[in-house]
Amino acid sequence: MILQMPWLQGAVDQFHQRMVNQRLPHAVLLQGRAGDGAEILAQSLAKTALCANPELGYPCNQCKSCLLHSAETHPDYLKLVPGGASATIRVDDIRVLVERFTTTAQISTRKCAVVLHAETMNTAAANALLKTLEEPPGDSLLILVTEGTKPLLPTVRSRCQPITMHKPDGAQIAQWLEQRQLPTSDSEALMEALDYQPLKIAQWVEEGLQKNWDHFQAVMTGVASSKLTPVMAATECKDIGITDQLDWVDHKISAWVKEKANSGQILDRQWVRYLDQLVALRRELIHSANVNAQLFSESLFMLWQQFNRQLG
Repeated sequence: MILQMPWLQGAVDQFHQRMVNQRLPHAVLLQGRAGDGAEILAQSLAKTALCANPELGYPCNQCKSCLLHSAETHPDYLKLVPGGASATIRVDDIRVLVERFTTTAQISTRKCAVVLHAETMNTAAANALLKTLEEPPGDSLLILVTEGTKPLLPTVRSRCQPITMHKPDGAQIAQWLEQRQLPTSDSEALMEALDYQPLKIAQWVEEGLQKNWDHFQAVMTGVASSKLTPVMAATECKDIGITDQLDWVDHKISAWVKEKANSGQILDRQWVRYLDQLVALRRELIHSANVNAQLFSESLFMLWQQFNRQLG
């Protein structure tokens, strides 16, 4: 699958070059969005690192190691994802990783772990991981994946070698959608709405979710013209994920502010406050375990209403 994602090739090449030069670090940091394929890339790199016969940065998909990895039963591989009510990587999770790294590899020449959404590690977990990063076992590879929504501890980040993951452009996404035989007639508008995240775009096209975007735009227009109150708008959009709602309002306001700034206009402090409020809402979404979707949506539409009122 990853072979069909040309925007990931640069990251694969970086990893391959380090393996060829026998300079693969003990820990790498991969910053990218799930909608761009960050998790798929991390899994592929881990599979390659464990593969008996890797080629040009890709796993062979035929050796015993590859087959076990595909079946999610590889004894030398561990994947950590946020869990629990707090949706974080907890210290107990890291302790399992540390213990796994202290054992001898059973099938491959090294042990490998992928930590998804590493930015959700709490302080105790990050400190526990730091000890392993400071004194890493010689036959291990740790791949930290972060979307960059929250900074990692500087001491953790400084002990990882970054792998650059490029974002795809519109042409690459359109070509990729065509290869998957997905309709692309309205893809440009959908690309913009979903911030050029190809996997998310494909999901929306396959599941027929574009109607959500069309409906949300109509609701935003209703709020802007005072035909709908924020409470009414939130109720109208109850079936649309609040992350998508936030992304779309953020995109609209940020694009307007950026356009004014690029034209040389001096921005009123209130415009900057709107951006600050959007950042605060996103922080709430990331760090709060139980966000009330209705209230969150109402707050978002209230901000959108105030923004449009100031526009006059």
